[in-house]
Formats: sequence, C-alpha cells, structure tokens
Amino acid sequence: MKHIHKIIFCIATIFLFASCGKEDTAKNQQESYISTIASSYQQKDSTVMVRHSKGSTIVTITQGTGEELSSGGTVSFFYAGYYLTSGSISNSNLFATNSREIAETAGWNLSDTTVFRADTLNISNTELVKGLKNGIIGVKSGEECLIMFNQDYGFGKKLIGNIPENSALAYHLWIESVAN
Repeated sequence: MKHIHKIIFCIATIFLFASCGKEDTAKNQQESYISTIASSYQQKDSTVMVRHSKGSTIVTITQGTGEELSSGGTVSFFYAGYYLTSGSISNSNLFATNSREIAETAGWNLSDTTVFRADTLNISNTELVKGLKNGIIGVKSGEECLIMFNQDYGFGKKLIGNIPENSALAYHLWIESVAN
C-alpha cells in the first residue's frame, strides 16, 4: 500500500511541475515579445526610453512635461489596448480604444462616437489592470508611451471579450494632462 501512495505522489508531483513549466514557458515567451517590441521602438528612434516598474515595461516614445503622475493623482489620456500574440502590435489584436483614428485604422464600426474622448481617472479610486496601474505612475502631460506586461499583471485566466486568457497586454497611451 505504501508503494502505491509513493507512485501516486510521484505522478502528482510530475504533473505539478509539468504545469508550472508550461506557465513559466508562456511567461518567458511573453517577456520575449515585450522585449522585442521595446527594442524595435528604440531601434527606430534613439530618443525612445525604456524603463521597468513592478512587472511593467514602459516605452516612452515622446517625452512629456511637468509633474509626474503620482499614485493619488488624476490623469486624462487617449489609449489603445492590444493583446500580444507575437513580438509586434497588430490592429487585429486591438481590444479597446477611445481614439477615433485608431478605431478607423482598425476598421471598427464608428456608430457610437461618444467613446472617442479622453478618459480621466483618479488613479487611487480606479480599478485598473495591475500592469497598467504599475506602468502609468510617473507619466507626464504630453507623453506618448507604451505600457506592456505579461499575463500575471493583466486579466490572468479570465476570458475578457475577445482577449484570450493568460494574454500579455500592451496599452498605447497619449497623455493629455496630469494633476496630483
């Protein structure tokens, strides 16, 4: 009987490590996608800056001015949200935007034009995806940035709309204003 328990324990351990390995492989692949995208922006323009904050990679495409957004501040911005399935950002993976230009480029139906306005959020009172919240702290007025993060900082195992579960996400932001 002890022998059977040892065999069951060994099999369960193998399955546990095998499933952990798959998840780690997926996260490593996502981090590779994120790194590839960040590098491609830097290769196109030497003024692009990349920084990391609590699991998020922030690619600053255009520098902003003024004060940096703090954890209790308010920010107004336009955005485009993408799920990542490769080392590039594709309109076919766009899942949300409040930018008319981005929606038109992606071929979205533009019948409800009320969504095409800057969102204004108080960071301390708003539920944001963890990776976006970690990455948006520190942005400045006039800044254009890309905030990317793996599945641990996104929606995780939840299927949200057309976003596959366990997806890495990228948010392209155009910051209108910051107030702390």
